[in-house]
Amino acid sequence: MFRITKEYHIAYAHRLLGNQFGCNNLHGHNGTIIIGLKSENLKDGMIMDFNKLDKTMSTLLVLLDHSCITGNGDESLQKFLEQENSKYFCLTFEPTAENICKFIYEYVWLSLRELLDYVEFYETDKAGAMYSEY
Repeated sequence: MFRITKEYHIAYAHRLLGNQFGCNNLHGHNGTIIIGLKSENLKDGMIMDFNKLDKTMSTLLVLLDHSCITGNGDESLQKFLEQENSKYFCLTFEPTAENICKFIYEYVWLSLRELLDYVEFYETDKAGAMYSEY
């Protein structure tokens, strides 16, 4: 089995409603996304050209980078961001590292189903989450 990875970086803000350890306050991160692909076969010596993966990720990166990622229940923050004409991206769940990681996995899976192995998402260089379907 061959495996490749590609790393992407985003700057984003979020808050976790109801969190008792400080994350209920609006704060920012420099996040790292790692996409892992796998295949038993190579085409032209590659699993995939990294430029094709970049194309797959480009729309998502535009949405998330320098954005405030909010949860569906955070209407007050969304209203404030709209009033300030600030960029935000609303998820249907709390924007935890685990949930953002799964969201990215599901987005990439739409384009690269059979090749996608896993997604890792790091809020910091020491704290992150990983998601795969197995």
